[in-house]
Amino acid sequence: MDIIEVEFSERGDLGIRIGIDEEGKVAVRKIEPVKGPVESMYSELSRGDVLVSINGTSILPYSFTDVMGMIRKAKTKSEALELTFLPQQSMFESTESLVESWLTEQNDHLMDGEFQLVFPCLQSLGFSLVESFVMTTLFTLKHENVSKCIVKVNNDVVVGFPAGEVKLLLESNDASMYPKTLWLMEMPLKSFRLDNQYDVVTIPNHELMSHLQFKPIEMMLEAPMIDLSLENPSSPRGSRERREDGVATGQYVLAINGLPTLCVPNNQSSGDGSIGELTKALKLLESTTRSLLIRDLVLYQKEIHTNRPLSPWRRRDKETNVSIPLNDFSAMYDEENFVSKKQTYSEYLASIAKYPSTLTINPGRGIRQKWTQSRMLHVQIDQESLNVPLGLSFETDYSTKYTVFKGFERTCVSNTNQISIGDRILALNDQPTESMDTATIINFLMFSESKTRNIRVIKHRKSSSRIMQPFRRLWTLLAKNENLLEEEHLTQVNS
Repeated sequence: MDIIEVEFSERGDLGIRIGIDEEGKVAVRKIEPVKGPVESMYSELSRGDVLVSINGTSILPYSFTDVMGMIRKAKTKSEALELTFLPQQSMFESTESLVESWLTEQNDHLMDGEFQLVFPCLQSLGFSLVESFVMTTLFTLKHENVSKCIVKVNNDVVVGFPAGEVKLLLESNDASMYPKTLWLMEMPLKSFRLDNQYDVVTIPNHELMSHLQFKPIEMMLEAPMIDLSLENPSSPRGSRERREDGVATGQYVLAINGLPTLCVPNNQSSGDGSIGELTKALKLLESTTRSLLIRDLVLYQKEIHTNRPLSPWRRRDKETNVSIPLNDFSAMYDEENFVSKKQTYSEYLASIAKYPSTLTINPGRGIRQKWTQSRMLHVQIDQESLNVPLGLSFETDYSTKYTVFKGFERTCVSNTNQISIGDRILALNDQPTESMDTATIINFLMFSESKTRNIRVIKHRKSSSRIMQPFRRLWTLLAKNENLLEEEHLTQVNS
Protein backbone atom coordinates (compact mmCIF):
# COMPACT_ATOMS: atom_id res chain seq x y z
CA MET A 1 0.00 0.00 0.00
CA ASP A 2 1.24 3.50 -0.90
CA ILE A 3 1.31 6.17 1.80
CA ILE A 4 1.38 9.77 0.58
CA GLU A 5 1.17 13.16 2.27
CA VAL A 6 -0.74 15.96 0.57
CA GLU A 7 -0.29 19.61 1.55
CA PHE A 8 -3.06 22.24 1.24
CA SER A 9 -2.51 26.00 1.50
CA GLU A 10 -6.19 26.90 1.09
CA ARG A 11 -8.25 27.84 4.12
CA GLY A 12 -11.75 26.66 4.95
CA ASP A 13 -13.50 23.81 3.17
CA LEU A 14 -11.30 21.39 1.21
CA GLY A 15 -14.31 19.51 -0.20
CA ILE A 16 -13.16 16.20 1.35
CA ARG A 17 -16.03 14.23 2.89
CA ILE A 18 -15.29 11.30 5.16
CA GLY A 19 -16.91 8.05 6.18
CA ILE A 20 -16.03 4.81 7.93
CA ASP A 21 -14.78 1.91 5.82
CA GLU A 22 -15.48 -1.79 6.34
CA GLU A 23 -12.62 -2.00 8.85
CA GLY A 24 -13.91 0.93 10.94
CA LYS A 25 -11.23 3.35 9.75
CA VAL A 26 -11.66 6.96 8.59
CA ALA A 27 -11.71 7.04 4.79
CA VAL A 28 -12.53 9.48 1.97
CA ARG A 29 -16.20 9.08 1.02
CA LYS A 30 -16.52 11.90 -1.51
CA ILE A 31 -14.59 14.85 -2.97
CA GLU A 32 -16.80 17.83 -3.81
CA PRO A 33 -16.27 21.22 -5.47
CA VAL A 34 -16.24 23.94 -2.81
CA LYS A 35 -17.77 27.40 -2.58
CA GLY A 36 -15.66 30.35 -3.70
CA PRO A 37 -14.94 33.19 -1.23
CA VAL A 38 -17.78 35.33 -2.59
CA GLU A 39 -20.48 32.64 -2.28
CA SER A 40 -19.32 31.89 1.26
CA MET A 41 -19.83 35.51 2.36
CA TYR A 42 -22.46 36.88 -0.04
CA SER A 43 -24.86 34.06 -0.83
CA GLU A 44 -27.62 36.66 -1.32
CA LEU A 45 -26.22 37.57 -4.76
CA SER A 46 -28.87 36.68 -7.33
CA ARG A 47 -28.82 36.14 -11.05
CA GLY A 48 -29.44 39.42 -12.86
CA ASP A 49 -27.85 41.68 -10.20
CA VAL A 50 -26.03 44.43 -12.11
CA LEU A 51 -22.33 45.05 -11.54
CA VAL A 52 -22.02 48.86 -11.38
CA SER A 53 -18.52 49.53 -10.00
CA ILE A 54 -15.14 47.98 -9.25
CA ASN A 55 -13.27 49.50 -6.32
CA GLY A 56 -15.55 52.53 -6.45
CA THR A 57 -15.03 53.17 -10.20
CA SER A 58 -18.17 52.97 -12.34
CA ILE A 59 -18.03 50.31 -15.04
CA LEU A 60 -21.41 51.09 -16.62
CA PRO A 61 -19.88 52.69 -19.76
CA TYR A 62 -17.62 49.67 -20.43
CA SER A 63 -18.22 46.56 -22.50
CA PHE A 64 -18.42 43.07 -21.01
CA THR A 65 -14.94 42.21 -22.30
CA ASP A 66 -13.45 45.37 -20.79
CA VAL A 67 -15.13 44.69 -17.44
CA MET A 68 -13.75 41.14 -17.27
CA GLY A 69 -10.30 42.54 -18.00
CA MET A 70 -10.71 45.12 -15.24
CA ILE A 71 -11.60 42.40 -12.70
CA ARG A 72 -8.60 40.29 -13.71
CA LYS A 73 -6.31 43.32 -13.45
CA ALA A 74 -7.72 44.29 -10.05
CA LYS A 75 -7.09 40.75 -8.76
CA THR A 76 -3.38 41.03 -9.55
CA LYS A 77 -2.94 44.09 -7.35
CA SER A 78 -1.86 43.66 -3.74
CA GLU A 79 -5.02 45.18 -2.27
CA ALA A 80 -8.58 44.23 -1.45
CA LEU A 81 -11.24 44.18 -4.16
CA GLU A 82 -14.74 45.65 -3.89
CA LEU A 83 -17.48 44.82 -6.39
CA THR A 84 -20.70 46.83 -6.09
CA PHE A 85 -23.94 45.31 -7.38
CA LEU A 86 -27.37 46.82 -7.99
CA PRO A 87 -29.81 44.06 -6.92
CA GLN A 88 -32.55 43.14 -9.36
CA GLN A 89 -35.93 44.26 -8.01
CA SER A 90 -38.22 42.20 -10.23
CA MET A 91 -37.71 39.50 -12.82
CA PHE A 92 -40.15 41.40 -15.04
CA GLU A 93 -38.12 44.65 -14.99
CA SER A 94 -35.46 45.10 -17.64
CA THR A 95 -31.89 45.75 -16.59
CA GLU A 96 -31.91 48.99 -18.58
CA SER A 97 -34.97 50.28 -16.70
CA LEU A 98 -33.47 49.22 -13.35
CA VAL A 99 -30.22 51.10 -13.98
CA GLU A 100 -32.00 54.23 -15.23
CA SER A 101 -34.22 54.45 -12.13
CA TRP A 102 -31.19 53.94 -9.87
CA LEU A 103 -29.23 56.71 -11.62
CA THR A 104 -32.21 59.03 -11.10
CA GLU A 105 -32.20 58.22 -7.37
CA GLN A 106 -28.47 58.94 -7.27
CA ASN A 107 -29.03 62.45 -8.56
CA ASP A 108 -32.09 63.22 -6.41
CA HIS A 109 -30.21 63.08 -3.11
CA LEU A 110 -27.85 65.81 -4.34
CA MET A 111 -30.74 68.26 -3.87
CA ASP A 112 -31.03 67.66 -0.12
CA GLY A 113 -30.84 70.84 1.94
CA GLU A 114 -28.73 69.04 4.54
CA PHE A 115 -26.22 66.32 3.94
CA GLN A 116 -23.45 64.42 5.67
CA LEU A 117 -20.00 64.50 4.14
CA VAL A 118 -17.22 62.11 5.18
CA PHE A 119 -13.53 62.94 4.66
CA PRO A 120 -11.04 60.06 4.94
CA CYS A 121 -7.83 60.30 6.94
CA LEU A 122 -5.38 62.97 5.73
CA GLN A 123 -7.86 64.17 3.09
CA SER A 124 -8.00 67.96 2.84
CA LEU A 125 -11.40 69.58 3.34
CA GLY A 126 -10.68 72.01 0.53
CA PHE A 127 -12.44 74.94 2.24
CA SER A 128 -12.08 77.34 5.15
CA LEU A 129 -14.54 78.41 7.84
CA VAL A 130 -15.64 82.02 8.27
CA GLU A 131 -17.89 83.72 10.80
CA SER A 132 -21.65 83.93 10.37
CA PHE A 133 -24.71 83.97 12.64
CA VAL A 134 -28.01 82.07 12.89
CA MET A 135 -31.13 82.71 14.94
CA THR A 136 -32.38 79.48 16.49
CA THR A 137 -34.72 78.15 19.17
CA LEU A 138 -33.18 76.10 21.98
CA PHE A 139 -34.83 74.13 24.76
CA THR A 140 -33.85 74.27 28.42
CA LEU A 141 -34.58 71.46 30.84
CA LYS A 142 -36.55 72.79 33.83
CA HIS A 143 -35.07 71.10 36.84
CA GLU A 144 -33.73 72.45 40.08
CA ASN A 145 -30.25 71.11 39.36
CA VAL A 146 -30.19 71.89 35.64
CA SER A 147 -30.47 75.26 33.89
CA LYS A 148 -28.71 74.52 30.63
CA CYS A 149 -29.80 74.16 27.02
CA ILE A 150 -30.20 70.83 25.25
CA VAL A 151 -27.67 70.61 22.41
CA LYS A 152 -27.91 66.91 21.54
CA VAL A 153 -30.44 64.07 21.93
CA ASN A 154 -28.96 60.57 21.67
CA ASN A 155 -26.78 60.77 18.55
CA ASP A 156 -28.53 63.78 17.00
CA VAL A 157 -27.38 67.38 17.27
CA VAL A 158 -30.46 69.58 17.83
CA VAL A 159 -28.89 73.06 17.85
CA GLY A 160 -30.04 75.00 14.80
CA PHE A 161 -32.90 72.70 13.83
CA PRO A 162 -36.65 73.49 13.65
CA ALA A 163 -38.12 73.85 17.14
CA GLY A 164 -41.19 71.79 16.27
CA GLU A 165 -39.16 68.80 15.16
CA VAL A 166 -36.84 69.04 18.19
CA LYS A 167 -39.89 69.13 20.51
CA LEU A 168 -41.31 66.01 18.85
CA LEU A 169 -37.95 64.28 19.25
CA LEU A 170 -37.84 65.14 22.96
CA GLU A 171 -41.41 64.03 23.61
CA SER A 172 -41.34 60.91 21.41
CA ASN A 173 -42.50 57.73 23.15
CA ASP A 174 -40.67 55.50 20.64
CA ALA A 175 -39.25 52.71 22.82
CA SER A 176 -36.19 52.34 20.57
CA MET A 177 -35.01 55.80 21.68
CA TYR A 178 -34.71 54.78 25.33
CA PRO A 179 -32.74 55.11 27.44
CA LYS A 180 -32.66 58.65 26.03
CA THR A 181 -29.47 60.66 26.43
CA LEU A 182 -29.60 64.47 26.61
CA TRP A 183 -26.50 66.64 26.28
CA LEU A 184 -26.81 70.03 28.02
CA MET A 185 -24.62 73.12 27.94
CA GLU A 186 -24.76 76.64 29.25
CA MET A 187 -25.66 78.73 26.20
CA PRO A 188 -24.17 80.91 24.99
CA LEU A 189 -20.74 80.37 26.48
CA LYS A 190 -19.42 83.88 26.85
CA SER A 191 -15.81 82.85 27.40
CA PHE A 192 -13.56 79.84 27.18
CA ARG A 193 -12.82 78.66 30.72
CA LEU A 194 -11.71 75.28 31.99
CA ASP A 195 -14.59 75.31 34.48
CA ASN A 196 -17.22 75.56 31.73
CA GLN A 197 -19.08 72.28 31.93
CA TYR A 198 -21.60 70.31 29.94
CA ASP A 199 -23.84 67.65 31.39
CA VAL A 200 -24.95 64.32 29.98
CA VAL A 201 -28.37 63.18 31.21
CA THR A 202 -29.73 59.66 30.87
CA ILE A 203 -33.53 59.14 30.98
CA PRO A 204 -34.40 55.43 31.25
CA ASN A 205 -37.99 55.45 29.93
CA HIS A 206 -40.80 57.55 28.47
CA GLU A 207 -42.78 57.56 31.71
CA LEU A 208 -40.03 59.48 33.49
CA MET A 209 -39.41 61.62 30.41
CA SER A 210 -43.06 62.73 30.42
CA HIS A 211 -42.54 64.40 33.81
CA LEU A 212 -39.85 66.71 32.42
CA GLN A 213 -40.71 70.23 31.24
CA PHE A 214 -38.95 72.06 28.46
CA LYS A 215 -38.80 75.79 27.89
CA PRO A 216 -38.01 77.18 24.42
CA ILE A 217 -35.73 80.22 24.14
CA GLU A 218 -34.61 82.10 21.04
CA MET A 219 -30.94 82.84 20.68
CA MET A 220 -28.50 84.26 18.13
CA LEU A 221 -25.50 81.97 17.77
CA GLU A 222 -22.23 82.24 15.90
CA ALA A 223 -22.10 79.68 13.09
CA PRO A 224 -19.20 78.40 10.96
CA MET A 225 -19.79 79.08 7.27
CA ILE A 226 -17.91 77.50 4.37
CA ASP A 227 -15.78 79.67 2.09
CA LEU A 228 -14.19 77.95 -0.91
CA SER A 229 -12.35 81.03 -2.19
CA LEU A 230 -9.87 81.07 0.73
CA GLU A 231 -8.63 77.58 -0.15
CA ASN A 232 -9.11 77.94 -3.92
CA PRO A 233 -7.92 81.35 -5.17
CA SER A 234 -9.15 80.50 -8.66
CA SER A 235 -12.71 80.28 -7.35
CA PRO A 236 -14.55 83.63 -7.72
CA ARG A 237 -15.29 85.15 -4.32
CA GLY A 238 -18.96 84.86 -3.49
CA SER A 239 -19.51 82.13 -6.10
CA ARG A 240 -22.22 79.62 -5.11
CA GLU A 241 -20.98 76.96 -7.53
CA ARG A 242 -21.07 73.52 -5.95
CA ARG A 243 -18.27 70.99 -5.99
CA GLU A 244 -18.91 67.40 -7.02
CA ASP A 245 -19.47 66.47 -3.38
CA GLY A 246 -22.08 69.25 -3.01
CA VAL A 247 -19.96 71.71 -1.01
CA ALA A 248 -20.42 75.40 -1.85
CA THR A 249 -19.59 78.77 -0.35
CA GLY A 250 -22.23 79.99 2.10
CA GLN A 251 -23.15 76.60 3.55
CA TYR A 252 -23.17 76.04 7.33
CA VAL A 253 -21.29 73.30 9.16
CA LEU A 254 -23.68 72.20 11.94
CA ALA A 255 -21.77 69.27 13.43
CA ILE A 256 -18.38 67.56 13.36
CA ASN A 257 -18.30 63.82 14.13
CA GLY A 258 -21.65 64.10 15.86
CA LEU A 259 -20.82 67.13 18.04
CA PRO A 260 -22.50 70.56 17.61
CA THR A 261 -20.51 73.49 16.20
CA LEU A 262 -22.94 76.30 17.13
CA CYS A 263 -21.95 76.34 20.80
CA VAL A 264 -18.21 76.95 20.70
CA PRO A 265 -17.08 79.94 22.81
CA ASN A 266 -14.28 82.41 22.21
CA ASN A 267 -10.95 81.54 23.79
CA GLN A 268 -9.95 84.71 25.62
CA SER A 269 -6.57 83.31 26.69
CA SER A 270 -5.44 82.72 23.09
CA GLY A 271 -7.59 85.42 21.49
CA ASP A 272 -9.21 82.89 19.14
CA GLY A 273 -12.91 83.16 18.40
CA SER A 274 -15.23 80.18 17.99
CA ILE A 275 -14.29 79.79 14.32
CA GLY A 276 -10.62 79.72 15.25
CA GLU A 277 -11.30 77.05 17.86
CA LEU A 278 -13.17 74.89 15.32
CA THR A 279 -10.42 75.37 12.72
CA LYS A 280 -7.82 74.17 15.24
CA ALA A 281 -9.99 71.19 16.15
CA LEU A 282 -10.34 70.19 12.48
CA LYS A 283 -6.59 70.53 12.04
CA LEU A 284 -6.03 68.12 14.93
CA LEU A 285 -8.45 65.67 13.31
CA GLU A 286 -6.68 65.48 9.93
CA SER A 287 -5.27 62.05 10.75
CA THR A 288 -8.76 60.66 11.46
CA THR A 289 -12.02 60.27 9.58
CA ARG A 290 -14.17 63.42 9.77
CA SER A 291 -17.92 63.44 9.35
CA LEU A 292 -19.47 66.89 8.75
CA LEU A 293 -23.16 67.75 8.80
CA ILE A 294 -23.69 70.59 6.30
CA ARG A 295 -26.71 72.78 5.51
CA ASP A 296 -27.23 74.43 2.13
CA LEU A 297 -29.52 77.42 2.80
CA VAL A 298 -30.76 77.70 -0.81
CA LEU A 299 -31.88 74.07 -1.01
CA TYR A 300 -33.06 74.15 2.61
CA GLN A 301 -35.48 77.00 1.82
CA LYS A 302 -36.89 75.00 -1.08
CA GLU A 303 -37.49 72.06 1.23
CA ILE A 304 -39.37 74.31 3.68
CA HIS A 305 -41.79 75.31 0.92
CA THR A 306 -42.37 71.68 -0.09
CA ASN A 307 -42.94 70.55 3.54
CA ARG A 308 -40.09 68.04 3.48
CA PRO A 309 -38.59 66.69 6.75
CA LEU A 310 -35.91 69.16 7.82
CA SER A 311 -33.97 67.34 10.55
CA PRO A 312 -31.58 64.39 10.23
CA TRP A 313 -33.62 62.12 12.52
CA ARG A 314 -36.65 62.56 10.24
CA ARG A 315 -34.77 62.46 6.95
CA ARG A 316 -33.10 59.12 7.41
CA ASP A 317 -34.33 55.58 7.70
CA LYS A 318 -33.79 53.90 11.05
CA GLU A 319 -31.51 51.40 9.33
CA THR A 320 -29.11 54.16 8.27
CA ASN A 321 -28.60 55.71 11.72
CA VAL A 322 -24.90 56.37 12.24
CA SER A 323 -23.93 55.28 15.70
CA ILE A 324 -21.34 57.53 17.33
CA PRO A 325 -20.05 55.68 20.42
CA LEU A 326 -20.83 57.51 23.67
CA ASN A 327 -17.54 56.41 25.23
CA ASP A 328 -17.96 56.49 29.04
CA PHE A 329 -20.87 58.96 29.04
CA SER A 330 -23.52 56.26 29.43
CA ALA A 331 -23.48 56.44 33.23
CA MET A 332 -26.38 54.93 35.14
CA TYR A 333 -29.35 57.17 35.75
CA ASP A 334 -29.58 58.65 39.25
CA GLU A 335 -33.19 59.51 40.15
CA GLU A 336 -32.06 62.11 42.70
CA ASN A 337 -29.90 63.93 40.19
CA PHE A 338 -30.63 63.97 36.48
CA VAL A 339 -27.02 64.90 35.70
CA SER A 340 -25.11 61.67 35.14
CA LYS A 341 -21.75 63.06 33.98
CA LYS A 342 -19.87 66.34 33.96
CA GLN A 343 -16.98 67.32 31.72
CA THR A 344 -15.04 70.56 31.35
CA TYR A 345 -15.38 72.39 28.06
CA SER A 346 -11.74 71.79 27.15
CA GLU A 347 -12.44 68.05 27.45
CA TYR A 348 -15.56 68.58 25.37
CA LEU A 349 -13.52 70.04 22.50
CA ALA A 350 -10.92 67.31 22.85
CA SER A 351 -13.67 64.68 22.79
CA ILE A 352 -14.30 65.42 19.10
CA ALA A 353 -11.31 63.24 18.35
CA LYS A 354 -12.75 60.44 20.50
CA TYR A 355 -15.81 60.00 18.25
CA PRO A 356 -14.63 58.35 15.04
CA SER A 357 -17.16 57.94 12.27
CA THR A 358 -18.38 54.36 11.95
CA LEU A 359 -19.12 54.70 8.23
CA THR A 360 -17.37 52.43 5.76
CA ILE A 361 -15.74 54.68 3.17
CA ASN A 362 -13.57 54.51 0.09
CA PRO A 363 -10.61 56.84 -0.50
CA GLY A 364 -11.74 60.09 -2.11
CA ARG A 365 -12.68 63.66 -1.49
CA GLY A 366 -15.83 64.43 0.41
CA ILE A 367 -17.83 61.20 0.26
CA ARG A 368 -21.46 62.18 0.44
CA GLN A 369 -23.77 59.99 2.50
CA LYS A 370 -27.46 59.32 1.88
CA TRP A 371 -30.24 59.68 4.41
CA THR A 372 -32.06 56.64 3.10
CA GLN A 373 -30.71 53.12 3.17
CA SER A 374 -28.72 52.11 0.12
CA ARG A 375 -29.98 49.06 -1.71
CA MET A 376 -26.54 48.37 -3.16
CA LEU A 377 -24.69 45.17 -2.30
CA HIS A 378 -21.00 45.80 -1.67
CA VAL A 379 -18.98 42.61 -2.13
CA GLN A 380 -15.66 43.08 -0.34
CA ILE A 381 -12.93 40.53 -1.03
CA ASP A 382 -9.80 40.60 1.10
CA GLN A 383 -6.32 40.29 -0.35
CA GLU A 384 -5.87 36.67 0.71
CA SER A 385 -9.09 35.54 -1.00
CA LEU A 386 -7.83 36.96 -4.30
CA ASN A 387 -5.30 34.13 -4.50
CA VAL A 388 -8.07 31.60 -5.19
CA PRO A 389 -10.87 31.59 -7.80
CA LEU A 390 -13.64 34.01 -6.78
CA GLY A 391 -16.31 31.58 -7.90
CA LEU A 392 -18.28 34.19 -9.86
CA SER A 393 -19.78 33.93 -13.32
CA PHE A 394 -20.95 36.97 -15.34
CA GLU A 395 -22.94 37.56 -18.49
CA THR A 396 -24.46 40.49 -20.36
CA ASP A 397 -28.12 41.48 -20.12
CA TYR A 398 -30.44 41.24 -23.12
CA SER A 399 -29.48 44.72 -24.29
CA THR A 400 -25.77 43.69 -24.05
CA LYS A 401 -25.10 47.08 -22.39
CA TYR A 402 -24.56 45.89 -18.82
CA THR A 403 -22.60 43.21 -17.02
CA VAL A 404 -24.79 41.13 -14.71
CA PHE A 405 -24.19 38.31 -12.25
CA LYS A 406 -24.93 34.89 -13.75
CA GLY A 407 -24.21 32.48 -10.88
CA PHE A 408 -21.70 30.98 -8.51
CA GLU A 409 -19.08 28.53 -9.73
CA ARG A 410 -17.62 25.86 -7.48
CA THR A 411 -14.25 24.24 -8.11
CA CYS A 412 -12.26 21.45 -6.50
CA VAL A 413 -9.41 22.54 -4.28
CA SER A 414 -5.97 22.09 -5.84
CA ASN A 415 -4.16 18.88 -4.78
CA THR A 416 -7.41 17.02 -4.05
CA ASN A 417 -6.72 15.22 -7.34
CA GLN A 418 -3.99 13.34 -5.46
CA ILE A 419 -6.62 11.85 -3.14
CA SER A 420 -9.18 9.27 -4.23
CA ILE A 421 -12.43 7.94 -2.87
CA GLY A 422 -11.67 5.08 -0.52
CA ASP A 423 -8.27 6.40 0.58
CA ARG A 424 -7.82 5.91 4.29
CA ILE A 425 -6.84 9.04 6.26
CA LEU A 426 -4.01 8.25 8.66
CA ALA A 427 -3.05 11.65 10.08
CA LEU A 428 -3.86 15.35 9.95
CA ASN A 429 -0.85 17.62 10.52
CA ASP A 430 1.01 14.57 11.88
CA GLN A 431 -1.71 13.84 14.44
CA PRO A 432 -3.11 10.31 14.01
CA THR A 433 -6.82 10.29 13.20
CA GLU A 434 -7.26 7.32 15.55
CA SER A 435 -6.71 9.76 18.45
CA MET A 436 -9.21 12.30 17.08
CA ASP A 437 -12.99 12.36 17.28
CA THR A 438 -15.13 12.76 14.19
CA ALA A 439 -16.07 16.40 14.90
CA THR A 440 -12.38 17.39 15.13
CA ILE A 441 -11.59 15.70 11.83
CA ILE A 442 -14.53 17.37 10.05
CA ASN A 443 -13.57 20.75 11.52
CA PHE A 444 -10.01 20.29 10.20
CA LEU A 445 -11.22 19.42 6.70
CA MET A 446 -14.01 21.99 6.40
CA PHE A 447 -13.46 24.98 8.68
CA SER A 448 -9.78 25.28 9.61
CA GLU A 449 -8.14 28.67 8.98
CA SER A 450 -4.60 27.25 9.18
CA LYS A 451 -2.30 28.47 6.41
CA THR A 452 -0.97 24.95 5.84
CA ARG A 453 -2.74 21.61 6.28
CA ASN A 454 -1.13 18.22 5.71
CA ILE A 455 -3.17 15.07 5.16
CA ARG A 456 -1.49 11.64 5.22
CA VAL A 457 -3.42 8.89 3.45
CA ILE A 458 -3.03 5.27 2.43
CA LYS A 459 -3.97 4.88 -1.21
CA HIS A 460 -6.83 2.42 -1.40
CA ARG A 461 -6.40 -0.31 -4.04
CA LYS A 462 -9.29 -2.54 -5.05
CA SER A 463 -9.23 -5.45 -7.45
CA SER A 464 -10.81 -4.68 -10.78
CA SER A 465 -13.58 -7.17 -10.10
CA ARG A 466 -14.44 -5.47 -6.74
CA ILE A 467 -14.30 -2.03 -8.28
CA MET A 468 -16.48 -3.03 -11.24
CA GLN A 469 -18.99 -5.01 -9.16
CA PRO A 470 -21.23 -2.02 -8.19
CA PHE A 471 -21.26 -0.84 -11.80
CA ARG A 472 -22.15 -4.31 -13.09
CA ARG A 473 -25.10 -4.37 -10.71
CA LEU A 474 -26.17 -0.96 -11.99
CA TRP A 475 -25.90 -2.06 -15.63
CA THR A 476 -27.94 -5.21 -14.88
CA LEU A 477 -30.66 -3.12 -13.25
CA LEU A 478 -30.72 -0.68 -16.17
CA ALA A 479 -30.92 -3.53 -18.65
CA LYS A 480 -33.90 -5.04 -16.79
CA ASN A 481 -35.66 -1.65 -16.82
CA GLU A 482 -35.03 -1.27 -20.54
CA ASN A 483 -36.49 -4.73 -21.21
CA LEU A 484 -39.56 -3.92 -19.14
CA LEU A 485 -40.06 -0.65 -21.00
CA GLU A 486 -39.66 -2.39 -24.35
CA GLU A 487 -42.19 -5.06 -23.41
CA GLU A 488 -44.66 -2.41 -22.24
CA HIS A 489 -44.22 -0.49 -25.52
CA LEU A 490 -44.87 -3.62 -27.64
CA THR A 491 -47.96 -4.41 -25.58
CA GLN A 492 -49.35 -0.93 -26.27
CA VAL A 493 -48.63 -1.23 -30.00
CA ASN A 494 -50.24 -4.69 -30.30
CA SER A 495 -53.34 -3.53 -28.44
